[in-house]
Amino acid sequence: MKKVVLFLGLISFSMQAQTKMIAFKSHSGNAADFSNSVFKDIFDVNDANFGVAPERRVINSKLDTVIFIDEHKSVIVTSEFCREFHTNDTTDWKPGKDTLIDNPVFIISNLDSIKSNLKKDYYFRNNIDSVVFLKYDAKKKTYKNITPKKEKLKTKKTKENRNSNATIFGFLLISGAVGFFGIRKKK
Repeated sequence: MKKVVLFLGLISFSMQAQTKMIAFKSHSGNAADFSNSVFKDIFDVNDANFGVAPERRVINSKLDTVIFIDEHKSVIVTSEFCREFHTNDTTDWKPGKDTLIDNPVFIISNLDSIKSNLKKDYYFRNNIDSVVFLKYDAKKKTYKNITPKKEKLKTKKTKENRNSNATIFGFLLISGAVGFFGIRKKK
């Protein structure tokens, strides 16, 4: 037990919770000498925050455009929005492009699956339906806008639909009658 207390005491004395500026001044350092050490980067003071609390920021990424170069390569263009937590002011911050090679999400063959994967697994700030999808034509050096093919769904009322509706209606009618007569018998 004595060894554990001694060990913890030695560890607590070896840990110092002061910045290099405070340590420099506490050892009778001159302010002019400290500024020289800062300019010569002797103490790595430029990386110190001198006890300033970090500002809390909320960072959201926005997907602007997806450009398909070929079957294996695509480029995503994103904008990151950064705003301080306590304000509603939003500013554009660090827009960027990223080239994706053989990424399983961005395969040009099925645009609907790309959109559903982006909605389900990725947390972009904007609506995925507003993202622009482009196909690059290397021969003409132009971009072509890609839109998902919308299939018209034909709703035909079959016998199964009619029978299932009749079954549900019959079940509700019977359960209502049983409930009504059950309440009548109790009175």
